[in-house]
Amino acid sequence: MAGGAPGFGCVGAKRILQGMTASRYFSKSIAGWVFVALGLGLGGCINSAARGPKPAGVDELLERADRAFEGGRFAEASELYKLTAAAASTKGNVPVFVEAAAQVSSSLSLLGQAEQGRSWLAQAQGSDDVSEQKAHARVLLANALHLRDMDQPAASLFTFDELYSFCTVTGWWAGAMQAATLASVVAEGSVRVDWCQRSLDAARSAGEPTWVAAGWQGLGFAQESVGDFTSAAASMREARRGTSPGGRGRLRADWALAHMLRLSGEIAEARRILNAATPVARRFHSKGFTPRDAEWLGRCFEELAEVHAASGQKRNALAAMKSARRAYMLAEIQSLAPAKLRALEARVAQWKYELDGKAKD
Repeated sequence: MAGGAPGFGCVGAKRILQGMTASRYFSKSIAGWVFVALGLGLGGCINSAARGPKPAGVDELLERADRAFEGGRFAEASELYKLTAAAASTKGNVPVFVEAAAQVSSSLSLLGQAEQGRSWLAQAQGSDDVSEQKAHARVLLANALHLRDMDQPAASLFTFDELYSFCTVTGWWAGAMQAATLASVVAEGSVRVDWCQRSLDAARSAGEPTWVAAGWQGLGFAQESVGDFTSAAASMREARRGTSPGGRGRLRADWALAHMLRLSGEIAEARRILNAATPVARRFHSKGFTPRDAEWLGRCFEELAEVHAASGQKRNALAAMKSARRAYMLAEIQSLAPAKLRALEARVAQWKYELDGKAKD
């Protein structure tokens, strides 16, 4: 999907992607895509999966590690999972050892340290038992991530497919949605669209409205990536229906819908949505400044600038892009997403060149 990962800010997963699976965020990494599934609350579902009794100390360590992982604090998570694995080994708790060892591998993969996680994955695989649902699923996840890091996308997707099937057969829809969402990062083109459709199917089976809305958004961004803008706009309309008026989720859904409408040539409707959404973004930013609110204000202004440009209103486009840049600077784009900043400046230069050309004519 275009953009492919969470924003350039480092904040909690549930805040980053509440109600949104696959936005055009500024950075590109598979680590960001773990935020996708966890941001839907899937981490909580995974944690609540049944497992046998175990000593309180091991339980507490595993829960702390899971919280760090779900919050995107992968370095902290890897150390906590290592402690959990050691404690579980001492207590003879094999299922928890497998979980923890697999999660060490996943955490290290998400830190770009796949080689360091290889031995942990091997230990988890050596003691894996398919009857232990959560442990087995975590081994499959760790293996899929590791294969992706080893530049084996076909094998990675095969393993994600195995994980997805395992979760659907057992009726574990949260795990199925996570597997499909992460697989969509590895996949490309129409295969990516197919995986996002599977994620949506899992969300529908779960019967969770927020997951369904997120599934529609993920599908919309996948459709955008293959140039099917009309279908993308239709998906974003469905996603918007699953958000509550006045909230940040609705704001982001409005931005996504306006973005797809512009790409599909429905400029007037895109403008109407943005004219209503931008003041909302401004209010969120003014009520209590956070980098994420600044980023979303910047997104709205940037999209409005593109709408003006598509209408031939280059001066209005420049003014809106100036506001976008100001908001993005508050979100620290210069240090967190310098490539994005360069792209904005190139766009502004292009519009200025076009205006200068008209003036000379």
